[in-house]
Amino acid sequence: MDTGTIIGILGIIIGILFGIIIGYHFYIRTRKDIRISEDSIINKLATPLIELATHLIDINKEEYNKNDIKFKEIAALDENERDKQYNKLTGNASDYLTFGNVEYAKQSYQIAIEFYTKAIKIDPNYSDAYKNRGIVYYIQKKYDEAIKNFTKTIELNPNYADAYSLRGINYMIQGKYEESIKDCTTAIELNPTSILLTYAIRGLAYAGQDKYDDAIKDLNKAIELDSKFAIHYYLRGIIYCYRNNNNEAIKDFTKTIELNPNDAIYYGSRGRAYCEIGNYKEAINDCNKAIELDSNYSDAYFCRGFAYNNKDKYDEAIKDFNKAIELNPNFADAYCSRGLAYCKLKKYELFINDLKKAADLGSSIARGIVKDYFPKDYKNKEDWGENILSISALLSKHMKGHK
Repeated sequence: MDTGTIIGILGIIIGILFGIIIGYHFYIRTRKDIRISEDSIINKLATPLIELATHLIDINKEEYNKNDIKFKEIAALDENERDKQYNKLTGNASDYLTFGNVEYAKQSYQIAIEFYTKAIKIDPNYSDAYKNRGIVYYIQKKYDEAIKNFTKTIELNPNYADAYSLRGINYMIQGKYEESIKDCTTAIELNPTSILLTYAIRGLAYAGQDKYDDAIKDLNKAIELDSKFAIHYYLRGIIYCYRNNNNEAIKDFTKTIELNPNDAIYYGSRGRAYCEIGNYKEAINDCNKAIELDSNYSDAYFCRGFAYNNKDKYDEAIKDFNKAIELNPNFADAYCSRGLAYCKLKKYELFINDLKKAADLGSSIARGIVKDYFPKDYKNKEDWGENILSISALLSKHMKGHK
């Protein structure tokens, strides 16, 4: 078999493989986006969870107001002097808990931890001090420390439903789904109407185990308990995306937007779902709105670029992928998609470079192509490029056919 024939066969193999892989590329990205350990979901949950957890910290406003002048004077001191003055005020564990709560309310989290720790030293069985300290550790993303404190709270008060919910949240974030489900189930048994998103958290843990029917049931229950809470619809929509039920996902994302029309992530999520069903016009509209609300939202640029790619607007797509990469230099998927746009424009060297960069960033798809199918010697890349071009129509058809 002569060299030309070998190169031709190699080009066809690369093209077919690339068409299949990139055709499913956006679907795979959608799957990654909803994995429970992903920062995007955890960050989205953080604000409502912190707000709800704060309700469990008894900030004694009456006590605070009674000592308002005293607290203000001490708060104005430097850290060392402030501690000395607080120590002069009291030797009671409950007072240190109050001081910790006041500092928590001011978002002085490290000082709050110090006061909760002092309360525990005075009274090692003070469950509220462990619980409050655990909440602060959760806010600081010190999940192991948070779990230790909630475990101690449960040991001291085994019927405290919210402590199980709080520990379940931290287990879920760590990807310990079985432990999270167990804790959330106990919390629900003890208090079926807990304010701590317990059904939603358990639903996410089920999703982490690929138990999507159970996940949907829990999100349905969460919505039943609070139909005005946008995050519940958002999470259910994400799970519908994972099940490739994008029409239902769009309905849920639309509801989140009705409830909270100023959140870029909700528009971006609906835009991704529109991409999945091939409605690129609506996808672009949603991404435009998401970018209007948050000009640093890299996923929105990626999604819009993906839509432009599928509308054969490769120059516009490349601009969006450039912006996504500028905002997130480790965005492997953006390199993959930009590489595809370069391929369509016959800029094969740029295509090769982007796939190599994506591989370096850990993209298993790009890594496999680079390792097994890219020629080691680029001297004949013009000939190789012609073989890629010859199957570009197949590649486009496969991508546009993936609904």
